[in-house]
Amino acid sequence: MKEIYNAPFLKFLLPFVLGILCEIYLNIYTWHIFTLLILCFIVLVLSYQVKIFKFSFKKRWWFGVVTACSLFLSGVVMVEYKTESTYKNYFGKNLNNTQFIIGKIIEAPVKKSKSYKAIIEVQAVTDSTYKIYSKTGKLITYFQSTDAIKTLQVGDIILLKNNVKEIQEPANPNEFNYKRYLSFHQIHFQAYLRLEDWKKIGNEFSIFRFTDKIRNYLLDQLQKLHISNKEFAIASALILGYKSELDQETIQAYSSSGAMHVLAVSGLHVGIIYWIFLLLLKPLQNIRSGKILHPIIILFLLWFYAVLTGLSPSVLRATTMFSFVIVGKTLTKNIPIYNTLTVSAFFLLLINPYLVMEVGFQLSYLAVLGIVYIQPKLYQTWFSNFKFIGKWGNWIIDKIWVLTSVSIAAQIATFPLGLLYFHQFPNYFLFSNIFVIPIATLIIYFGVGLLAVSEITLLANPLSFIFSKLIKTLNFIVEFVEKLPYSIVQEIAISVIETWLIYGIILFLLVFLSTRKAFHLKIALLFCVIFCSFQLFETINQVSQKRITVYHINGESAIEFTDGTKAYFFADSALLSNQSKLLFHVKHNWWEHGIKTVETHDFHDIYTKKIKKDNLYIEHGIGMFFDKKFYIPQKMDSSFIPSYPMSIDLLIISHNNFISCSNLIQSFSSKSSIIDGSNYKSLCKTYLDESCYSLGSIHNKAFILNI
Repeated sequence: MKEIYNAPFLKFLLPFVLGILCEIYLNIYTWHIFTLLILCFIVLVLSYQVKIFKFSFKKRWWFGVVTACSLFLSGVVMVEYKTESTYKNYFGKNLNNTQFIIGKIIEAPVKKSKSYKAIIEVQAVTDSTYKIYSKTGKLITYFQSTDAIKTLQVGDIILLKNNVKEIQEPANPNEFNYKRYLSFHQIHFQAYLRLEDWKKIGNEFSIFRFTDKIRNYLLDQLQKLHISNKEFAIASALILGYKSELDQETIQAYSSSGAMHVLAVSGLHVGIIYWIFLLLLKPLQNIRSGKILHPIIILFLLWFYAVLTGLSPSVLRATTMFSFVIVGKTLTKNIPIYNTLTVSAFFLLLINPYLVMEVGFQLSYLAVLGIVYIQPKLYQTWFSNFKFIGKWGNWIIDKIWVLTSVSIAAQIATFPLGLLYFHQFPNYFLFSNIFVIPIATLIIYFGVGLLAVSEITLLANPLSFIFSKLIKTLNFIVEFVEKLPYSIVQEIAISVIETWLIYGIILFLLVFLSTRKAFHLKIALLFCVIFCSFQLFETINQVSQKRITVYHINGESAIEFTDGTKAYFFADSALLSNQSKLLFHVKHNWWEHGIKTVETHDFHDIYTKKIKKDNLYIEHGIGMFFDKKFYIPQKMDSSFIPSYPMSIDLLIISHNNFISCSNLIQSFSSKSSIIDGSNYKSLCKTYLDESCYSLGSIHNKAFILNI
């Protein structure tokens, strides 16, 4: 661990990141924090300028404490300063008096299933008197799918009606928190715009508008060279960071094979592009002033490529890191890689502290840290020095081992986050990366060359043929690995605390291997015992769990009866066939509660079939799960009136099957009434009338009844 201890900037980065996280999660900022930060800075300045403060090294422990406190408080203040919703002129603070909004498109419209999504940067608003007020903030907009929306570009200024609504919290248990995810991008509001709700009123120059046009031109060039369908989708993602053409099947294949990282422009891609620029511009070093022009031009081209590919967190990290490497080489200073990493992270977090919450940012830095620290040590544990296979055979095995050790090192550093965020682990990542990384590298080389000579038919046609074959080979390998038995372990659910415990185990095992001190191994084992205890406690709870869950999914009905690790799931056929919708709204809840077996039924089976399971009985919409009774009425049941009020625990209204409150009150005595997402919102208002309160507490969101 000596290399990390000798990286002074790492000591600066850790308290700064801790301050950022504390403010994001705990919101601790007050004016006292800012005052304390000023006092810390004054103490640090005085310690340098006034001799009385200059003690011997042993007595200067307080200096490190004050420095750490200053960085921690700086992280807190930086988050507050960069949070747009706290600004006085934030557009979301007085929406009721807003008539129209003027904003600039900062993210090109992307086609969705029923609309086009774009990000707008608010510039001004108007009130009912059409008086204009300067405002700030971001807004996510969903445009009605029309020909007009297809003409919008980055930098266009539009006037839109105030159809803005605050983004809602997740409606279902353990559902992906889209509201929280967007808040880290400074977005808290959304709007749906019909054709008559918006109008383009101008445009502004933007580097993103310029690069967007260049990217569209390059994409057109690929299509003109007969790169189409799946090959075009892979090529555009791999080279230009354009992922709109990728279908769910392709994404799943690359994810399952452990090769998803090649589709996200990252350090691998930026490194290859950097090497190409370095090679092409090498003659500049032989001319006068070339030593200055060479790094400046490379820096410009690297950042231009970063903007061209969309400035994702991984591209930002890689480009920033390479920028520091270039500057360091120009100044003839050999900057340690750990300092380069931490300085680049510090620089990016100063610009946008919310980057620390980006999955791509976290995975990117952890992967590089794993590669630069773990890979050399792993590589040295085994050398491919087999004389009997010859020089070239030895070279090939050595390169295979390099790729293998890099993949293992990156996987060790990132797999806990992969389990936390993606709930899966690709078992054959080693096998796939041995082939995928070299082929992806060749695709980038040929792709850049192809785009460079795309107008020269004599050169472009043969390059296009090779380029297409390389992509087909890459797809074949990925699909082959995906179809192998047990290619991926899915449905893994761990908590944030368990993720930290896994990283604690990894960290102390690495320290133990470096120091060989038994104390560090004991700490690793302690973390392992704590982690296993968490898992055991969760398993005990999951085996004994019993609950009824009524999901709230717009336009759909879904009810789940959980008995231990088995669940009976009743949902509309459209929902059962829509795997992406199930994944977003339902499956995360299954994984979180350790559901191993799910028995699915069409929702209408509740009315048409007699369902009899171990602890579940349903007939004609009336049922019992363990000792809990429930009723799901149909419109045809409006004439059903028992001779005496039937006592039930749940009344579930679905598919607009509203029966008059008087009939229901006469028929049932319910503890809770649930209005699910399949009902029209306009009809729900009737049921929220006071006359229905005797039906028990009324819920128009997801409902859970633990038994």
